[in-house]
Amino acid sequence: MAPNKRKTRKTTKILLIISGVFGLLIIAGALYFYSLKDVSPTGTSANKTYCGCYYLDPLVSNTCGDSRVGFNFSLSSSADTETCTPECSTDSLNTSYLNSTTNQADYLICNIQNISDERCTEMSVVDNDGKIVTGKVSFDDILTITATFDEIYTNYIFYINNEPVNADSVSVDQQTITKTIDLSNYENASSLEIKASAEDELEESINAEACHKLIEIVAEGEVDVNRLAFETSTDSDNIGYIYKTALIDVGNLQSSENIKVVFSFDRTSLSDLTMVDGISVNTSTGRITIQEADLYMSDNFEGDKSFDILDNIVGDLIITAEVFQNEISLGTAETTIEIPIPDTEETGSETTTTEDNQEQEENNNTTDENSFFSVAKSVSPSCVERIDGQNTATFTITINNNQEISDDIESVLDKLPLGFTYVVNSSVINNQSVADTDYVNTETVGDSQEITWEAENGWSIPSNDDMTIVFQAIAGTNAITGANQNEVVVTPVNTPDDPTDLRAEAVIQVAQDCTSPDTGILDISVVKILIGLMIISTGYFIYNSPKGIELAEAVTKTTPYRTAKRAGIRIFKPMEYFETRIIEKNEKDKKK
Repeated sequence: MAPNKRKTRKTTKILLIISGVFGLLIIAGALYFYSLKDVSPTGTSANKTYCGCYYLDPLVSNTCGDSRVGFNFSLSSSADTETCTPECSTDSLNTSYLNSTTNQADYLICNIQNISDERCTEMSVVDNDGKIVTGKVSFDDILTITATFDEIYTNYIFYINNEPVNADSVSVDQQTITKTIDLSNYENASSLEIKASAEDELEESINAEACHKLIEIVAEGEVDVNRLAFETSTDSDNIGYIYKTALIDVGNLQSSENIKVVFSFDRTSLSDLTMVDGISVNTSTGRITIQEADLYMSDNFEGDKSFDILDNIVGDLIITAEVFQNEISLGTAETTIEIPIPDTEETGSETTTTEDNQEQEENNNTTDENSFFSVAKSVSPSCVERIDGQNTATFTITINNNQEISDDIESVLDKLPLGFTYVVNSSVINNQSVADTDYVNTETVGDSQEITWEAENGWSIPSNDDMTIVFQAIAGTNAITGANQNEVVVTPVNTPDDPTDLRAEAVIQVAQDCTSPDTGILDISVVKILIGLMIISTGYFIYNSPKGIELAEAVTKTTPYRTAKRAGIRIFKPMEYFETRIIEKNEKDKKK
């Protein structure tokens, strides 16, 4: 065989070997990354959406929004292409296992549409009697806390008022941890914040909403007015309501003697009602009950008045009840009564007083029976790091008034993710910078903050217009790696048509390096395999076809190939390199 032919064959073999090695490396890399278990920063499955719901004791809170004050958290999931629907029902509650006097039908159900971390699935807190704590305990209680995780993790731990404490025991399957605490050791605390956590295989902390609770500690003998509710029916003339029963829940009320209740209203035309008789007190359940006959009997009130003054009152009416015992205030509770506004053509103007008509007309000029606000939330950038210059995020809240008349909002509450801190005086409302002292109040809750924007007279948003709030927050060293949920809640003056429209969220990522790709190679495994097969096919073509041999010969004649080959010989075969140089030099001398 001619020397050039052997040389070409040898070069072809080298190219084939190099191509094959590269191809096999790419295929191996593709299979490796394909076989890796995808781990989300917060544990949320890539092909599932998680939502949840929890129960709320009205003796603890009447407003959804803070899942920590709820109990019996329930998780649900669905495919990421479907809508996740939480599943909770008061019918499933067995009140005999709850440490509350609330009736079964009175418990509230609160939904969370997006759960950012579902890895801790359940946490229960029970008292000395084995009853589930719905939100309040006393210093005499000994609590048992049980948290369950969806799989086995490491470094299980509880945080109690931000202090880490080890679990007393771990279950045999290593997915459930338990801790017992004596509340007498927390005599200086007014509340107990409990969180269960662990570390995943990336050594990142689990921060699940289902395993984070806030419990109020009530001192023995401390009286607390919790709730006001009315049972109503429509008046015979279809204008206004008849108030059939008033219920007031008062915790730790020990005596029924010398009780009086002062009812006040948000209408300037209505005077206060001080009720001194006709009050039924049940100290065992902590409930004050007032029946319809007593509400409308003027002898039970000071000043010869009664609930008759509420006849023909329409629209939203806020009623506040302040409970006194021995002339000492025990506290207040309020509720909003939504009274339909009748059609004036059907009822006629003679059915209401002149003053009420004027007030109703003023209200109709500025508000509707229900509010139709919606809120949206966004954040920029979508990922922050924990180092100066890379840890600041800008959040934007947009509140839309989706009706044909102007309407008012009272306040806006934003719950920052764990470890984030509000930047002082960073708020911009409707493109105008504002001072925190005028509108902004921040409250530290555990390791995070809650921001409230509130004006003295609220904000009025014109019809089909919007209001924007822009502010900044910084991710601290204790911000959790991965997706962090930021939620905003708007409180309107009037009853919302759809309360879910008043809540919005934005998700911000916290990472060590926001610019690094996930794998450093091509993201799609199939593409990696195809590229490897293409390289191997190219090498096979070069080795076995005439055209491939011609291509290889052309490559061997190029200057880059000769330079690379010579460099290789010089490194790996220095003797051959010097011999070749001597021969080339002699040939040049002969030509001269």
